[in-house]
Amino acid sequence: MTAVIYATGWGPALAIGLVLVGHEALVMTGSSSQRVVLGWNLSCLAIGQGLIALGWAPSLIPAPEVHGLAVLVAIGITFSYQSLHTALIEKEVAAARHRAVVENAAEGILTVGLDGKIGSFNAAAEAMFGWTATEIVGLPIATLFPAAQADALASFSAGPGAVGRSNVQRHDVEAAGLRRDGAEFPMMVSTSAITVDGSTPLISAIVRDLSDQKRFEAQLAYQATHDPLTGLPNRVMLTDRLDGALARVRRQDRMCAVLYVDLDRFKAVNDTLGHAVGDQLLVEAAVRIQAAVRETDTVARLGGDEFVVLCEDIEGIHHATHFAQRIIAALQIPFRFGDDDPHVSATIGIAFSVDGTETADAMLANADIAMYRAKDNGRSCYELFDEDMQQGSPPKVRSKPRSVRRSPAMSCGSTASRSSKPRPAASAASKRSFAGNVPASVSSHPTVSFPPQKRPA
Repeated sequence: MTAVIYATGWGPALAIGLVLVGHEALVMTGSSSQRVVLGWNLSCLAIGQGLIALGWAPSLIPAPEVHGLAVLVAIGITFSYQSLHTALIEKEVAAARHRAVVENAAEGILTVGLDGKIGSFNAAAEAMFGWTATEIVGLPIATLFPAAQADALASFSAGPGAVGRSNVQRHDVEAAGLRRDGAEFPMMVSTSAITVDGSTPLISAIVRDLSDQKRFEAQLAYQATHDPLTGLPNRVMLTDRLDGALARVRRQDRMCAVLYVDLDRFKAVNDTLGHAVGDQLLVEAAVRIQAAVRETDTVARLGGDEFVVLCEDIEGIHHATHFAQRIIAALQIPFRFGDDDPHVSATIGIAFSVDGTETADAMLANADIAMYRAKDNGRSCYELFDEDMQQGSPPKVRSKPRSVRRSPAMSCGSTASRSSKPRPAASAASKRSFAGNVPASVSSHPTVSFPPQKRPA
C-alpha cells in the first residue's frame, strides 16, 4: 500500500492513513504495542521520502518542501501516538484496579450473559461455591442453584430482560446456593442488569454467604428461649407454649395442668459442695424430670432450682398427680458426682385449667402458690391449687415447715389435720364441674381410690 501511494504521487496522504491505522492498532492491541506501531509508521515515511529523493517515486509536492512536510508529519505522528499511549495506559490502570477490587472483594462477584452462562467468577465466588473460574466460566448459572430454587433462578435471570430505558436495574433476592460438593447454603444475591451505550445487557451479581448470619440469628433465638445451663425452655418459651395450650383447651374437651417443681435443700448443696456441683445437680435433675413425664410435655427451668412442667391433653387430676409422684420419686434418688452424693427432694404445686379461661401468668402464679403451700405442709410432696389458697400468704413467703414424716411421693393433703374421708377423683367426664379451678375437696389423699392410672401416651 505504501508503494502504491508513493507511485501515484500521493506520498503526503500516507500520513493520514498511517495515523488512522496506527490508532486502530493501538486501541486493539493496547499500550504495549505503541513502539512497534510508531516505528512502523516512521519507517514507512522514511522509505517513502528516500524513494522520492532518489527519483524513484513521484511527488505532487516538489523537493525540498516534501521532505519538510514529511518531518512535520513524523513529529505529529509521534506526539499523537504518545498522547494515545498515555490515555491507553490510564485506561488499563483503571481496568486493572477494577479487576483487583473485584478479585479481592469479600463477596462473590460474577457475571452472566443473556444465554444464561457464567462469564466471570472472582476469587471470593470460587471459595464460596468451590468452583475455580476456569471450571465454571461457560457453564449455566443453574449450576449454582439447587433444583428446588427454580423461582429464585428465574428472578435472577430476569435481570437483562427487565432493562428498559434505565441503564441499570437492581434486584435483591435471598435464595439457597449450591456448592460444588452438593451442600446447600443461604445466600443473598444482588443483581444488576447493565447495558452501556446500547450494548448487549449483562447480569452482574454480588453474592453474600448468609451461613454465619443465619447461624448467629438461630443462636440468638435459641438463647432467648432456652435456659443456658440445662438447655430447657425458659420462661419466654414456656409462656408461649402455655398460651397455646390454653387456646387448645378452649377448643377441645381436654384439660391441661402446670406442675411447679422446687428442689428442696438445693441451697445447702450449693453452699457446702460449691456451685459447680450445684450446676451438675440441676442438669441431672432436668434429665430426671424429663424422663418422668411424656415426650410431648414441656419441661422448663425458670431459674435457680425452680422447674415447671406443662402437661397437655390430660384426662383428669390423676394424670397430673401421677406425673408429680414420678417426679418426686425420681428426685429422691441420691445424686452422685465423684465422691459427693447430695440428696435433694421435690415439692410440687399443681394448677389445672379446665376451660382455658386463665392466662399463662395466672396458671404459673396459681401453681407457685400451691407449691409454697406444699412446702409449708412438710415438703417432698405435692399440693393442688384451690381458690382458698389465694386468701393466704402470698408466694415466696414461707412459714416454718412442720416436722412430719412422709412416705415417698405423697400428697401434702395426707397430714393428720386433713380429713381422711375418701374423695372422688376428677376425670374428663366431670371436667366442667371444676369451674376453672380445682377445689380442695378433690385434693389427693392416700385413701382415695383413683380410677385406673393409665399412663397417657
